[in-house]
Amino acid sequence: MATRDEIVAAIRSVDERLDALKPLIMANGNAPLNEGTWRVRDALSHLAARANGVDRVAQRVRDTQAGKMPAAPRSIDEINAEQVA
Repeated sequence: MATRDEIVAAIRSVDERLDALKPLIMANGNAPLNEGTWRVRDALSHLAARANGVDRVAQRVRDTQAGKMPAAPRSIDEINAEQVA
């Protein structure tokens, strides 16, 4: 299992990489990705919307502790439709 320091270092490494990529991302938001039909901004939006899973996990724990059956995981299409609406 990773130590706290290793996890913090990994998060910082990702943050540094994203900081370095930010100018390219901002300048090329409408550029298509290498595969599929998405553009850079579509992928970035998707990542941002799904970035904080802590609240979802905490809610599942609360539901389980309260005796509620956790909801079945939603499909990616359902999640995307909700975010667009």
